[in-house]
Amino acid sequence: FVRSELSNGVQLADQLAYNVYRAFKDENLDYQYFRMMLQYFYKNRDGTVMHGLKVWPENSPLVGLTRTHWEGYQKTALRWEGG
Repeated sequence: FVRSELSNGVQLADQLAYNVYRAFKDENLDYQYFRMMLQYFYKNRDGTVMHGLKVWPENSPLVGLTRTHWEGYQKTALRWEGG
């Protein structure tokens, strides 16, 4: 463990984690900086399942919000890739 101000890597991790936190705290997964990061989360080979982000507990209202936005993201990503 190291204090943020002593490590550029930890500062970057803090900034990335904040964008995820903010998107879920505000229940706004269209938050600009979260959407910019989303393409870099770990997904299966065909991009249909995201493994790099887990929302819990399973009965959280954020699970439904996440699923809805993930489906929309997939459609948008296909358009970007020409699919």
